[in-house]
Amino acid sequence: MIKNKKRENSCKKINKLLIVIIIGLLSAFIAITLLVFLSTSFNDFEESVYINILQIVSRPTTVTMHIFTYASEWFVLLAICILFLAVPKTRKKIGTPLSISLAISAVSNNIIKIIFRRDRPPRYRWLLTGFGSTFNYSYPSGHAQNAVALYFALAIVLIFNFKHIKPLIAPIVLCFALPLLIAFSRLYLSVHFFGDVLSGVLIGAACALSAIVLNQAFKHNKGLKKHKSLRIFIDFDNTI
Repeated sequence: MIKNKKRENSCKKINKLLIVIIIGLLSAFIAITLLVFLSTSFNDFEESVYINILQIVSRPTTVTMHIFTYASEWFVLLAICILFLAVPKTRKKIGTPLSISLAISAVSNNIIKIIFRRDRPPRYRWLLTGFGSTFNYSYPSGHAQNAVALYFALAIVLIFNFKHIKPLIAPIVLCFALPLLIAFSRLYLSVHFFGDVLSGVLIGAACALSAIVLNQAFKHNKGLKKHKSLRIFIDFDNTI
């Protein structure tokens, strides 16, 4: 009983910390949004980023960036969620929070894009070929946001749900690094401005943390219901 209370208190503290971080990420997103749409200096900075990236453009790098960007296509991310949901051992601990995070990210990204309607960089700049989605609005980057939402959520779940972290260090580092490389690939391929990618990373991280908090809240409420039903059963049994 004491252990359960300690665990519950630690979970509450972690959730409070995550909520504070979420608020910070959303505040940063609002700040970036104001800069993107109101600051010509920031727009000039975005152009300078594009010019600097041109200095490292090469065929091998472009091929590599294509691989990274395709790792964040919707069917790849959806397949990862389905895979974890299909396995009973990973369904609740991993599959559910990942699915929640991706769902929040996909819905919020489309809503934000419709609200701001920022055009993409000129088509002549694009280095993207194949099935990349480039026919919707630019702000924020959907690939960056969804990738961060899913892979960050996976990294956080691995950190919180497994006692032995050492064997998982490599996968956790990969989960944090891969979405950032995906975000850079969207910038390298010139299908997004710097502000689009940065805002996508911020919102994606907020989605990942929100999914963790919501999943924990759901599990906590479910546990309370079970505890109450068990208590009613015991009380009823004692009256007989």
